[in-house]
Amino acid sequence: MPQSPLATPLPELPEVDPAQLLAWEKEALGLYLSGHPLAAQAEVLRQVATAESSELNELPEGTAVVVGGLVTAVKRITTKRGDPMAFVTLEDLTGTLEAVVFPRTFAAARTLLTPDGLVLVRGRVARREEEAAKVLADEVWPLTGAKELYLKLEPGQKTALGAIERELKRAPGETPVFLFYAGDKRLVRLHEEFNVALEEGLLARLKELLGPENVAVKVKKLPL
Repeated sequence: MPQSPLATPLPELPEVDPAQLLAWEKEALGLYLSGHPLAAQAEVLRQVATAESSELNELPEGTAVVVGGLVTAVKRITTKRGDPMAFVTLEDLTGTLEAVVFPRTFAAARTLLTPDGLVLVRGRVARREEEAAKVLADEVWPLTGAKELYLKLEPGQKTALGAIERELKRAPGETPVFLFYAGDKRLVRLHEEFNVALEEGLLARLKELLGPENVAVKVKKLPL
């Protein structure tokens, strides 16, 4: 008797990363079903952004703002002088907005301004009659770079430095890491090669090494 297909064991597959699942949903269906790419960054946006897309039309011309969102479209053009710039559509949790990124800012932020990128934009509100307000961008940062990781090293824990470095290198990303030496009250920012992605596994391992009270994630203040 032929074996039932149901009797064949299925291979164990790793769980799909939530970000990858959302990307597949958007590509296949044109919308997100299981969540929103910004949901995990909602608390960062609450602390860092000074305006949402739904509020821009109520703000006076020239108001300084920090806005954040998911890059959904980038329209590149060339100025009369031959310099590239872009009109960037951002989607936040309340709607969409357009950021105008002039050549100098675009040159510095080109690698961040790609579809599905998560960014923060500092700029000023620009208004025209019968048009939605825009943001004239002065600076662009990665949204994930709005967080900082602080590790406190007690006097008896200096031997853990090697283990800390190994753990940081296992999770490369954009979040800067600071070491606070409690013995001499010295704060040191680690080199960019130790920047990390704030994964739950990394934080759990660091807390096991140093103690939960010695590992903290903070949202940095951005200048207007």
